[in-house]
Amino acid sequence: MKADLPVIELEGVAKRYGAVQAVRDVSFSLPQGARVALVGHNGAGKTTLMKLMLGLIRPSAGSLRVLGEDPAAGVAGARQRLGWLPENASFNPSLTGREVLRFFARLKRERAAVADDLLERVGLSEAARRRVGGYSKGMRQRLGLAQAMLGSPRALLLDEPTTGLDPAVRHGLYDMLAVLAGGGTTVLLSSHALAGC
Repeated sequence: MKADLPVIELEGVAKRYGAVQAVRDVSFSLPQGARVALVGHNGAGKTTLMKLMLGLIRPSAGSLRVLGEDPAAGVAGARQRLGWLPENASFNPSLTGREVLRFFARLKRERAAVADDLLERVGLSEAARRRVGGYSKGMRQRLGLAQAMLGSPRALLLDEPTTGLDPAVRHGLYDMLAVLAGGGTTVLLSSHALAGC
């Protein structure tokens, strides 16, 4: 993908589920290093837009390209360069945080040391040997963020990433996203509230 091409580009995208119009005529493009928030109430279509960008669902109308590819085509290379954090990240509760992240690191062909570094970056190094079943909601969110950042993604899609985070951790998250965007990662996050984005 050329550096001057948009990382994410939507043109007239719509998604219908029968009579329900979940997304209607959305167009925008995001360059490399952009940091953008989708803000809206529950049911506004934020998660649906992200699922379209991930290629998990296909649009009813319009076109979209992520990292120069049609995400619904299932191009493995493009998916390898995407990071994704769903609103309710779920992990095997019997595994430790380190085991979870090292498992995902293997899937992304990353070294175990990278997983350990990310645990430190999200503030979970002291809890890395604890079972995820004992993690708070905020700790699971931070583990999910570390998982999304594996593989140095070119684009990072975060669905309600601040859910369950206290104000200090939330501020740290936004600082981390600013650093990632400064390094060229395009960051798109959804939120119910704009404060701090």
